[in-house]
Amino acid sequence: MNQRILLFILVFAGLNSLWAQEIPEINSQYQFVENKGQWPEQVNFRADVPGGFIWLEEDKFNYQFLQYPHIHGHSLEEIKDHDLKVKQHVIWAEFVDCNEQPTIQKNQKSTDYYNFLLGNNKKKWASYCYAYSDITYENFYPGIDMRIYEKNLDLKYDFTLQPNAKNSIQIKYSGQDKIRINKKGNLIIETSLGQVIEEKPYAYQIKNGKLIEIECEFKLNKDIVTFALGDYDQNYKLTIDPVLIFASYSGSFSDNFGMTATYDDQGDMFSGGMAFGNGYPTTPGAFDEDGTLTNLNAQANAAPAYGCTDVVITKYNSTGTSRLYSTYIGGGTDLGGTETVHSLIADSTGNLYFFGTTSSTDFPTTAGCYDDSHNGGNFVGFVENGVYYYQPQGGFFGGVDIYVAILDPAGANLVGSTYIGGSGNDGINYNLNSNATGNYYSSYDSLQFNYGDQFRGEIMLD
Repeated sequence: MNQRILLFILVFAGLNSLWAQEIPEINSQYQFVENKGQWPEQVNFRADVPGGFIWLEEDKFNYQFLQYPHIHGHSLEEIKDHDLKVKQHVIWAEFVDCNEQPTIQKNQKSTDYYNFLLGNNKKKWASYCYAYSDITYENFYPGIDMRIYEKNLDLKYDFTLQPNAKNSIQIKYSGQDKIRINKKGNLIIETSLGQVIEEKPYAYQIKNGKLIEIECEFKLNKDIVTFALGDYDQNYKLTIDPVLIFASYSGSFSDNFGMTATYDDQGDMFSGGMAFGNGYPTTPGAFDEDGTLTNLNAQANAAPAYGCTDVVITKYNSTGTSRLYSTYIGGGTDLGGTETVHSLIADSTGNLYFFGTTSSTDFPTTAGCYDDSHNGGNFVGFVENGVYYYQPQGGFFGGVDIYVAILDPAGANLVGSTYIGGSGNDGINYNLNSNATGNYYSSYDSLQFNYGDQFRGEIMLD
């Protein structure tokens, strides 16, 4: 293969692979990633859904929907006010009086896994986090199991009542703008960003090999939902089976951009980019996360300001048919700083070396490294590609250092990681006097001609 073709493949992979890396591989649109310490302890799993996330907790579903501002293609003058807000709406569906310590069965395990190397506290790093597309909470209510899974590209949750079990299911909703039951018997939960629709529940029993449909409908008392059942034989199991539909949401997963790509001696491929991550939401309801540098510490632990990104590195097998792992690397606070990755290269043993830039004061470093602290600088943002080097930790903003890091062959541990930088901004490519309004820079001048020119540079091995 000549160099020109190889270069095209690597560039294509770097620019496009990240758009697919949130999409599950095992015939399922929804995958629930297990919590191994990367999220608050009450979280069991998190899955991507259209427009946001669903967090499965011990006693509730937590729906988190986000809408990012669209700034690409606009001139600097058009966005000179920098009013960049991440709109968010959070709904809680709390299961009243459920068993908060059920036995959890995880099924349909993913072949790949996720690593979360976020922050400089190694106790909060999490590796080998697998995803599952079928989760069962056994004995969630007395004699009742709850299962959440996908069927025909729809997200479903159902309840199985064992023989003679009492129908004690109650779901209390909070944070929504309005909740109602429409003429079709569907439960409509309205938010500022769209609707969650639970289709009229279908209930059935299987007796002597025959499926018998049981009359079932939602009942709504203020914000508490129950299931009203018709006559059924309590000597047999009964299943209540609603379907979740996310309506009017964007349908996309978290924004992400590919930046760089490489390969190893085995022919496996790596892509590196940045993902607009989201922290765990602590309160229900709607609010905006401000990107104007005036309110970044509001709603801490809830959502990032627009432009705060983590590095994402994904490894694929040599044929490109299977993802092997995805590793998130960056600052550890939920608002966090900003990380980008500029270049990757693998050695003969499979270690992956990479470098980029960070504004986080708690970027993960390793013991005995060259420099374990951020060295300062001033805030800078690039309007065309939406990268803003925030530094909300400590109540101030800005400052860019270089980082250099090494991942082990599994992507699960940092072999080495260090800051490199001085008191100014380091590692980014821009002119101080180039079409700037304040510290926001246009991408078009002698140093920034193409999209992403701000992040040029290579890491090499001798």
